[in-house]
Amino acid sequence: MSLVSFPSWGVDFNDLIWMENRTDRNGLYYEDFDGVPFTGKVEGQKQGTFKNGKQEGYWVSHFSNGQLEFKGNYKNNEREGSWVAYWENGQLDFKGDYKNGESEGYWESYYSDGKSAFKGDYKNGEREGSWVFYWNNGQLDSKGNYKNGKREGYWQSFNKDGTVDIESTGIFKNGVKVGAFILVIMITMGTGEDLKSFEIRLNKESQSECLRDAETFQFPLPIISIETRCEPVIGNKPEMEETGVST
Repeated sequence: MSLVSFPSWGVDFNDLIWMENRTDRNGLYYEDFDGVPFTGKVEGQKQGTFKNGKQEGYWVSHFSNGQLEFKGNYKNNEREGSWVAYWENGQLDFKGDYKNGESEGYWESYYSDGKSAFKGDYKNGEREGSWVFYWNNGQLDSKGNYKNGKREGYWQSFNKDGTVDIESTGIFKNGVKVGAFILVIMITMGTGEDLKSFEIRLNKESQSECLRDAETFQFPLPIISIETRCEPVIGNKPEMEETGVST
């Protein structure tokens, strides 16, 4: 036997009873304990429509001071389409789209004073592509790319005072940092007009590995001089394992 609910009017959202449901990850809402999911409109700080216990259609919510909190649409109890949310002081909190309850497409988020918090794209609820994060003082926090929700490629990270965060700066693969230092090797060889200088840049996973290899590096050909140094990965993504030649 199936239970069907009929429209109700003038119900406050806070008077509804939420219960877990095996078939809906967001649960269902009831007006009382009679086992019939609520159907109808709700009033109060949160305003919208329920259909068989599920949020459906356009919803809007306000803070106790009357300030708009959020507005957007539900489809079968999941957020859908464009959503906008605000801080209690009226500043924009975030704006972005949902698809089947998951974040989708371009999103922006802000601190309560209006400063940018982050900007980036989602795909199926996971961060994807280029992202930028900021500290609440306006300083750049980090920027780089995501792939399937995990950091990928070169990332720059900074401390709140603007200095480079070396531990979080480097090359990432599948969310794991695989390169944070570059071993720079300067080699001079030849004689007279044939004198040439070579620069070799090698990606290293850690500072300790870089320093170790800097001390032990040997070139297989006769040379005049060799200099090595370790550089943290800062600025634009370097070309790994590239050899430059100057005459």
